[in-house]
Amino acid sequence: MENQSTLLSKITNPMIPDGVFELALVQGSGIIINIKNTEFKCTSSIFLCGQGTDTMRLEVLPRIKSVFS
Repeated sequence: MENQSTLLSKITNPMIPDGVFELALVQGSGIIINIKNTEFKCTSSIFLCGQGTDTMRLEVLPRIKSVFS
């Protein structure tokens, strides 16, 4: 996901859990993950994301680049 050319945040469509572990590499101002009305902010770093069980929505902040693998 990239949002490098804009000053506004982008909100994704709801993401359905797929039951696998994810590795997230985040550069820039970060992303905000919203699960059941609880927000988690992920700033520049590397994250190991566990197996999801609930639908989530991502807010991609300005000037960021992230990779989920």
